[in-house]
Amino acid sequence: MKWFAENPHGPHPGVRGELAWDVHNLGRSWFPSGIARGGGFASTAFAPTTGEAMRAPFRRKLDYGSAGHMANLRRMQAADPNNLNIKKAIDKASQGPGRASSLKHAARLGIGAAFVALPAFVTPGSGQEKARATAGALVGQVGWEVGTRVGMSVGAGVGSAILPGIGTAVGAAAGYLIGGVAGAIGFDEGFQALTRIPDRMVEKERARRNLNWKNDMSAFQTRRASTMRQMSLQAMSRGQMNARSMLGREGVMLHQ
Repeated sequence: MKWFAENPHGPHPGVRGELAWDVHNLGRSWFPSGIARGGGFASTAFAPTTGEAMRAPFRRKLDYGSAGHMANLRRMQAADPNNLNIKKAIDKASQGPGRASSLKHAARLGIGAAFVALPAFVTPGSGQEKARATAGALVGQVGWEVGTRVGMSVGAGVGSAILPGIGTAVGAAAGYLIGGVAGAIGFDEGFQALTRIPDRMVEKERARRNLNWKNDMSAFQTRRASTMRQMSLQAMSRGQMNARSMLGREGVMLHQ
């Protein structure tokens, strides 16, 4: 990456190019290790060019303390030898991830697991609904990762077009949040819709066959049904098995 050593906008960068380069150098001073890994938020928000800002979210980050990570840090130090933050980043990275990085990684995994497990406790309904909500939250985590990357790329590109440097950082931050939330919700809702397709198919077939006839008395309220009841009553009245014919005169009088 040539921009670790020199301004990619050339010897005459202009106002916009110089502003972008100044903000990038500020990012080097604040987050040297993150930028040297070549991916993630720091590399996007403080990228020196629009193209680099839009590519950085999709680039695989170099492993902490790897040869590539250390080489980029040394390039940055060669360009700015008096920067103490870069020197500290080199000293720390040369010792490996360390306990702090391990704890940070474990904390991120724990928070992610909590978000996935939470729907199982707060979702009302059957075990099937709880399992579906939990699976949806897991899919939502994937959506968050995808959404943040797409959001950072688009936001940084739009921000760079408006105001290079500062706009890139603001656009990347806004895109990270908006894209992450939209991705998580979108993936979850899409998963829920797909998993409910069989249920909708069953309900549609049940409605077509009119199997939900319990407590449905509409079939007995038609004119044809009324006529049939009248005919049945008339036949019973004319028949020899009429219950009143079995009664005595007193019974007939009482029954009337």
